[in-house]
Amino acid sequence: MRLKTYLDNFDIPLASRTTNPLETAVGNTLAITTYMTGLEKTTGSNLLEYYGGGFEILSFIRRKFTKIDDITYLIWVGHQMSDLTWRLSLPETCIKYFYHGDILLIKKVEVKAQSGGTLTSVNKAIYIVTPIYRNVEDVIIDNLKLSSFNSRFICSFVILYSVDGSVQVLNRINYSSEWTHPLRFKEDDGELLQMDIHSDFVKSIFDSTRPNN
Repeated sequence: MRLKTYLDNFDIPLASRTTNPLETAVGNTLAITTYMTGLEKTTGSNLLEYYGGGFEILSFIRRKFTKIDDITYLIWVGHQMSDLTWRLSLPETCIKYFYHGDILLIKKVEVKAQSGGTLTSVNKAIYIVTPIYRNVEDVIIDNLKLSSFNSRFICSFVILYSVDGSVQVLNRINYSSEWTHPLRFKEDDGELLQMDIHSDFVKSIFDSTRPNN
């Protein structure tokens, strides 16, 4: 029922430029999966209620199905202060979806900010989803190259808590074929070390809250 409620009230995200039908369809689908991924992570609800556990997105291009690859989901939390200003934490959870051939890999990390701007990565995990039509040898799995959290698609699920007790949920879908996003990740040997976030991206989130203040 929660998914139905969301779809009944789903507003098509506004793109920064004119989009073709394929881009619109992919953007809308990513907005839905971003919402479902964020809701499952932040509420701890089970798979039966939210139909989750991971998402694969297919598009039909040149008469064949193609999987949408290279997606990072970010879960943010923001709080309104007593002076009505806003404070947005670093993303609390990063989840990367990518493929090695026909093997789906889901890379997840939770982020804790430390003094001095350093980050600590906790609850790190890699989930390997193998295809049902063949057996995958262990040696192939062991040699899989893990991808960076930098992706063509950066999908943000943002929960904003106001001082009046109201809660607003926002989705942000950013796409760049050149990985030139307002969010960049620096990693070393699989360890997430740093996030660079453009101030315009944060401002755009809080600008969206103004009609509700």
